[in-house]
Amino acid sequence: MLKRKLERDPEFHKQYSSVMNNYQAEGSSRRVPDDKVPTLKLIWYLPHHAVWHPRKPSEPRVVFDCTSKSACVSLNDQLLQDPENTSSLLGVILGFRVNSIAVAADVKRMFHQVFVSPEDRGALCYLWFPDGGLSKDLKTYQMLVHLFGPPLPPAFVATLLGKQPETIDAAETIDAAMQDFYVDDRLKSFKTAVEITTQLQELLTRGGFKLTKFTSNARGVLGGFRPEDRTPTVKNLDFKFDSLPVDHAYGIHWNVEDDTFNLVVSDKIQPETRRGTLSSIATIYDPLGYVGPLLLPGREINQELYRMKYEWDERLPEELVAKWREWKYGLASLNNFSILRAFISFGFGDVQRVELHHFADTSEGHGYGTALHLRFVSKDGRIHVSFVMGKS
Repeated sequence: MLKRKLERDPEFHKQYSSVMNNYQAEGSSRRVPDDKVPTLKLIWYLPHHAVWHPRKPSEPRVVFDCTSKSACVSLNDQLLQDPENTSSLLGVILGFRVNSIAVAADVKRMFHQVFVSPEDRGALCYLWFPDGGLSKDLKTYQMLVHLFGPPLPPAFVATLLGKQPETIDAAETIDAAMQDFYVDDRLKSFKTAVEITTQLQELLTRGGFKLTKFTSNARGVLGGFRPEDRTPTVKNLDFKFDSLPVDHAYGIHWNVEDDTFNLVVSDKIQPETRRGTLSSIATIYDPLGYVGPLLLPGREINQELYRMKYEWDERLPEELVAKWREWKYGLASLNNFSILRAFISFGFGDVQRVELHHFADTSEGHGYGTALHLRFVSKDGRIHVSFVMGKS
């Protein structure tokens, strides 16, 4: 099927072949000589396909399917599971909101910086056409590095710990590596300075990783990074006159200039079916529960369809169509919804006291909700209340 698609679309063939050739050129994969294939201690062939990032339509990423099964067995089934020692997504996002200065970055091609042991590489074999020539016979290749997909906290952290330089405040820097990353993305907020970021960048470099694509809401901080290390949208900005762009923090739209989180609702028309209702709900990514009350009616509709045992593509009953359309119309208002990223903004002053307020309520027949707020009191008596997160 992949070959047919490559034959039909020359541009796609060119892009896909470029990725596969780059893997070999950079040492991430190699061709296995025909006479060496039978001698591999372990051999498993992985199917592969292309996926596209919405913001990079001309740069496909080749994904190897480790869930694909043969004789009811997949590669993922055979992998040992490590203890869950990565930071939670929710924890990283909440930490990103603590202080007024925010910095985001990611580790460049993190997975491809970690080699797989030679005796295990046979499990990462795949078939490809030499030089991308579709008229040539398929040959066996194998990946030499870890694949994009599952996180690698043991390899990642072990490399950091083993390479830590004595000249760096290692404890604080490694604490940042352990708590501020979710897979290969890093979010961190600071009160006044970001020395720890440059220290972490040095530590990662010594461990074979490159921290790059920096962006920040503070122009002075952003200007301290080399242009080639900044995210592409701010590489050539004039920090005195140009506005900072909208960035994405784990799927959340971060308006860097205004330093707000914005919600974006897809304008794609969904069918008035059970499948359409679920798709509309799923398009709204809201990990902190900002708009839970507005999403609840949509979930109620979907729950009602489940109770009525409606098929996925069966049209909604008339009594729910009006309710569904009204709910969909209300979703459009979310495109104007924003909330401050930081719990407290610049200029609030020294905080004297912080209080955590937790509210919860339930409505029989409708659902339940809970919300957390932080109440700050400054030394000069000013008060600020910030919404932390909610559930419904």
